[in-house]
Amino acid sequence: ERSPRSRALTALEVEMMLGAVEDGPYRAYLAALVYTGMRAGEASALRVGDVDLHGRVIHVRRSFSPGRGGELIEQAPKSHRERSVPLPQVLLPYVVRGIDGKKRNDLVFTGPRGGRLSASNVRRFVDWESLRTLLDRSDLRVHDLRHTLATILLDVGTAVNDVKEILGHSSLQVTERYTRARSDAAVRG
Repeated sequence: ERSPRSRALTALEVEMMLGAVEDGPYRAYLAALVYTGMRAGEASALRVGDVDLHGRVIHVRRSFSPGRGGELIEQAPKSHRERSVPLPQVLLPYVVRGIDGKKRNDLVFTGPRGGRLSASNVRRFVDWESLRTLLDRSDLRVHDLRHTLATILLDVGTAVNDVKEILGHSSLQVTERYTRARSDAAVRG
């Protein structure tokens, strides 16, 4: 399998991807994944009370994971501990729109009719195959948006320890996979 760093989208690819998705809940969800590095289940489970607009942080406290019958089960994040991720300016309008008029325990990112979002229903509604074709990335996964943030942060000089905390990695060795040179990046240009 390709390295996580080589799976990351470029800034231009992020712009293309988000621009190809109709403005609304699905674009907001994908923007949250790429600009926070949250796992799909963590973004799906994000509640209004987890967002600190004044402090410009998101507190990742829970995740939705598929149960045995396909239902979504709320549980602790994969790291089994809460973490805080920065809320960048580029994501702020999506989050403000997502919390507007909602109560503290309401989900931030919901479908057009207020239902829970998951990576699978987002892929279906945004026509993931068309996005793959547009980006010339036949193997693009939703999880690659998480890899994108890690790569962006390291490329701008963010300390590996800080990236580890933002992503909620279990060890520094997991995060250090992103610091290795991306051999296929030069080929892809």
